[in-house]
Amino acid sequence: MTKTELFREELSALLRARNTLLWITTKEEQRAEAVITDAAGDAGYEPVFWDVATGLSDMLGKPIDATAKDPNALIGRIRQNAKRQVWVLRDYHRWISDAFPASTRGLKSLARALEEQEDPTRLNAVIILSTSPTIPPDLDGVAIPVTFPMPEKADMLSALSETLETLPPDKPSTRKLMEKLKNEDELDRVLDAVMGLTVKEASNCWAKSMVTMGGDIDPAVLIAEKKRLVQGMGITWVEPNPRGLDAIGGMEEIKDWGRTRKLAFTKEAREFGLPLPKGLLLVGVPGCGKTMFAKCLATAWGVPLLLVDLGEVKSKWVGESEANLRTLIARAEAIGSCILLFDEIEKMLAGASGESTDGGVAQDALGFILRWMNDKTSPVFVVATANDISKLPPEFLRKGRFDELFFVDLPNLQERVAIVSATLEQYGRDPSMVDPMVIAMATEDFSGAEIAALVPDAMFAAFKEGRDITTEDLLNSARATVPLSKTSKERIQKLREWADSGAARRASRKQTASPKRKGRAIELG
Repeated sequence: MTKTELFREELSALLRARNTLLWITTKEEQRAEAVITDAAGDAGYEPVFWDVATGLSDMLGKPIDATAKDPNALIGRIRQNAKRQVWVLRDYHRWISDAFPASTRGLKSLARALEEQEDPTRLNAVIILSTSPTIPPDLDGVAIPVTFPMPEKADMLSALSETLETLPPDKPSTRKLMEKLKNEDELDRVLDAVMGLTVKEASNCWAKSMVTMGGDIDPAVLIAEKKRLVQGMGITWVEPNPRGLDAIGGMEEIKDWGRTRKLAFTKEAREFGLPLPKGLLLVGVPGCGKTMFAKCLATAWGVPLLLVDLGEVKSKWVGESEANLRTLIARAEAIGSCILLFDEIEKMLAGASGESTDGGVAQDALGFILRWMNDKTSPVFVVATANDISKLPPEFLRKGRFDELFFVDLPNLQERVAIVSATLEQYGRDPSMVDPMVIAMATEDFSGAEIAALVPDAMFAAFKEGRDITTEDLLNSARATVPLSKTSKERIQKLREWADSGAARRASRKQTASPKRKGRAIELG
């Protein structure tokens, strides 16, 4: 049973249970109204639709009373109604505020009056259809919140079928497209590419692809359009590192962990009974590869990377942040397999531990994230990064909350050699052009980001003189750099003591041998 079918059953049950005021959150008004109509019918109600522009209309959009546009007069009309009906009020949340006290009070009184109706042929209920997930405080405990689900694959398939039915059947491009979609793999790619969008957004993507691709529906075009549409509401679509885990110098322990967990997403793993990975918490020194690991892991796993901005979904009202987060998570889950990145999460949750000065907003967000991570069954994988462990709430660090907790330290000598080489390759340079060992030995206590930054800095100096970079260019850049470890020595030491207490696994392996230089090559000895 799909989530949409479950929603229909739940809504029907709520109506049969005499819940007289329901608040349904959705951006898919048309699809939601179709499901509400079916659910109302299941419960023995006739749906009636109202909005301030068109007045009253039936389920087919036929006007019932085009003059009934006054939101206050509507309350009285519902109270006096002698039929068994569900009144679906579009955007009525706009009239529930301090600016419209009569509408707010009227709605509360109406809900109470409808509960007292005993004649089964005159039962009435009100559904507020809103894009806002936040129920105003005056209706808290009166209105029942229900979230309309994002479309699943079955919903997208139905929408795609409707789109294809509108195409001219005799057109060569139509015949070619229909033949292509007979292949199940091709059909899956077309559907997967629009998951996480509304049905209307998906239909627009298919239309744009057909217009720009000569009648074809190209998954690459769909994904590009989805990236544009998904931006906002606290989510940013991040381009992963195309080189994958090979782009990271060192951090072999966590890289091996990532390669192993990738197997959990295979069909064989599901048949074996392996659980889907939940998430990963990376704590460590700034600039040592925590965020980069997420970008590389997305490439290694072949999934999208979505960056969460909790600041964008926070509200000064307690409860509203959780509602916005719920919407954000629903969209991520609808996309399917993806990595959800909470970067520097201790800053996002500032105030969730200790004394709060935000009225409980951070605690609101933390509570929702913890509940969701405990209960989630979707293939959304969470990567959370933090630089300051002291600012994370203790419940966030509890064993079992994440699959694993890794500590990312400053790179050791072997890793510094690997970082220099990997960065040179990134900029199209052969590592043998310079001596990575010399650079590595000169950058003790540098972070990975500080070492990587030496290469473009050296390239500017070399370009100015009309030549390619040398070891000396990199050394000059290193000499001009004051590493973070010098200015934050005490904080880094506390992080290391915390990791050494057994609270976290180390992302890097212990250096068991010192690298030796043999000519221009580096070998372990």
